Amino acid sequence: YIFILLISSNYAGLIFADDSKEYNVLDLIEKNIVIVNSVFADGGLKKAHKEASQGHETFMVKLTNKSEEDLKIIIPCGLVFTPENKKFQKMIVVQSSSYTLMPLATIDINIYVACIDMINDQPEKGDKYSIGYMQNGKLRNFIDCLCSMKDVQKDPMGAQFAIWDISSDEEDSENVRKKKELEKTIKMMKSYGNIKIPDQLINSLDYYKNAEKLLERCKINKTRDKKL
Repeated sequence: YIFILLISSNYAGLIFADDSKEYNVLDLIEKNIVIVNSVFADGGLKKAHKEASQGHETFMVKLTNKSEEDLKIIIPCGLVFTPENKKFQKMIVVQSSSYTLMPLATIDINIYVACIDMINDQPEKGDKYSIGYMQNGKLRNFIDCLCSMKDVQKDPMGAQFAIWDISSDEEDSENVRKKKELEKTIKMMKSYGNIKIPDQLINSLDYYKNAEKLLERCKINKTRDKKL
């Protein structure tokens, strides 16, 4: 009987022996201790990208604690969400967050995420996702660096452009190429005289420059990592 008790306690209380410990939500999901009821996009990034304005994607996630214990969970940086519709980009957590799940309770949380598939579309409001896996490689290194920055949300598009650059299929930095194209376009427009340069062009150029600064700050080589 003691042997049976030890096995069942893995679900009931053994993994919660340290009440102060935070548990990776992915581990609890894999053990079927926490279930994911739903994950929806808010469409914030698509709106910001169209307007060339600052903004980022927020996922609205509903979780349920199936255990009879209080759970302190962490949504870790580097956690990837996969889309139900494959035409949309996978998304990655760039700022970790912690929550307490009461026994047998369901909570709604908001998670700051960024796109990682440049060639795919950005999600619309209400698009469905599921929790996938932990990212590795160069992109994970950059995400861990972003996670340590308290000011990353001041320039979410700079961070987004940097992530797209790392995950691009281009051998050379996508940001460098596009930044040069934008600089050339703006210079040409200025040469025409009294022509108002659209804010979208100016803002986009700033995001490319800020992305390069972030990559340098995190000591990330801007050429393609084949092991993403």
